[in-house]
Amino acid sequence: MLKKIIVFALSVVVVLGVLTACGKKPVETAVDGLTPVSTEPVAQVPYVTPQVTVEEAKVIHEEQKKVAEKARAEEKQAEKQIAKKVVTSSVSVSAPIPDGFPVNNIPIMQGAQIVSASKSESNGSSTYNMVLRVNIPKEDGYKYYFDLYDAMGSAQITSKKPNESFAIERAKSGLKATFTFENEEDAVSTITIKATL
Repeated sequence: MLKKIIVFALSVVVVLGVLTACGKKPVETAVDGLTPVSTEPVAQVPYVTPQVTVEEAKVIHEEQKKVAEKARAEEKQAEKQIAKKVVTSSVSVSAPIPDGFPVNNIPIMQGAQIVSASKSESNGSSTYNMVLRVNIPKEDGYKYYFDLYDAMGSAQITSKKPNESFAIERAKSGLKATFTFENEEDAVSTITIKATL
């Protein structure tokens, strides 16, 4: 009985050896930068890039394409969500921007409706008052303008009341401005800007 088991085991080993030797494929061409070296599995060695077969390279490439497509789709969806937050009604009419308003120093948030805007002059300086309506909460409006000026090296934030108001000065241009933020209703707020130049 022991002899039969030994003969059977040796037969299995010989058959497996023959099948393994016959099953080797020649080295194939690279797919998208992944170079297959052989169809045999490679022992894992730390800090060495594993070699892959053409089939594995194709699978990896397809997975990478799917991940990239999903990331692009998620990015487009995020952009749409942000645009929905900022866009105001196209029916609402905006007041005109007063002549000389410093739009380069005080950008008007994209999608904002200009509710009112005026300019007055006194002692050689101009004062601009503007009220904007945006479809975002006052906290988001505050963050938009505060982050803009906080990142600017040429603007100094002279006072602030988080999520409600802040004031800036730009010494080089002589601009002084105050921003006040108030909620009107759900996800709609007003931004009042007073700028002196």
